[in-house]
Amino acid sequence: MALFDPGVYSEAPPLVPATQNPSGETAMRNKLKSLLEKRFGVGSTQVSEGLATYDAASTKSIVPSARLRATLVSLKGTVGEPAIMGALDGTYGKVYFGTPPCPCDPVAQVFLPSGSAKLEIVFNKKYQYEDFRLLAPVMAHEVLHRDLLGGKKEGAVVASIQSLVYAQFVLETPSLATSGTALARDNNTELMARINSRDATGKLRLFTSTSGSGANCCGIFPRGAFVPDFAALFEPLGDSNNPGSSFLKQMVRNVVGSGVTLPQTVDFDDNTLLLLDSNQKVFTNAQLVRLATILKLDTSPQAATAQHRTQEATTAEQPVPSSQEIFGAE
Repeated sequence: MALFDPGVYSEAPPLVPATQNPSGETAMRNKLKSLLEKRFGVGSTQVSEGLATYDAASTKSIVPSARLRATLVSLKGTVGEPAIMGALDGTYGKVYFGTPPCPCDPVAQVFLPSGSAKLEIVFNKKYQYEDFRLLAPVMAHEVLHRDLLGGKKEGAVVASIQSLVYAQFVLETPSLATSGTALARDNNTELMARINSRDATGKLRLFTSTSGSGANCCGIFPRGAFVPDFAALFEPLGDSNNPGSSFLKQMVRNVVGSGVTLPQTVDFDDNTLLLLDSNQKVFTNAQLVRLATILKLDTSPQAATAQHRTQEATTAEQPVPSSQEIFGAE
């Protein structure tokens, strides 16, 4: 339980952000370089391109924090890579650590400062020492918010993508998931919700969770707060259909693969949710099992059947908690 959020497992210990660690320009550049070399190979074009983006004066003018610049560039090669250009295209005046205006105390927030014509992305300063690879999925998430419209459908879309970005980092560096910090545990909880929303073939879904002896029988949080599937965290989804962006379209393309025809515009609507529900092409079943193992989930069929019998008896009348109740608002 110590790997997950107390909002899901009441017996879990309190969330504690990472303690102070080196955040200087050189230290973060070296960490970013090591990551990119591991991912793309020493001397590759992708490494030099990534470091050039990190070093660029134009990047520093928008993202002055060395840790957040490493966070942004570390998305290179992931589902969330379009966020790099999305953060730097002039939509956001600044991306920085500070105090989000929302009293809900989010990890990060997009907002419009008084008197400004440009949005800003503020990451909560209490997370300023979290590993940049843990911050990266949040960065991909926030950059998809190109306005202040919000809404449940938009939240469901960006969270479904964010969790896949995190999964890519975890497969690359499993120790991220077991680091025990507040952000690691939040990310783990969302990832568990995502990988436990699967159909009978093991395929990732948003509106389906099949386990044990019946559909939606056990929920996505084993022996924790009962939620039937990933999308249920955001219900009621409502009628809002917010406009998307080219960056959303690129990330959706990264999720569903080149063989799926996308509409001319990809928005935060039912069509996009259904695309993400039925066409996940990022991970194989074997990789999903590997992710579950890293999160220390029990993957045995016997465990699923036992869970079904227990939760069927104890959760039928319980209300389904929302994403805000579990993860807090953004």
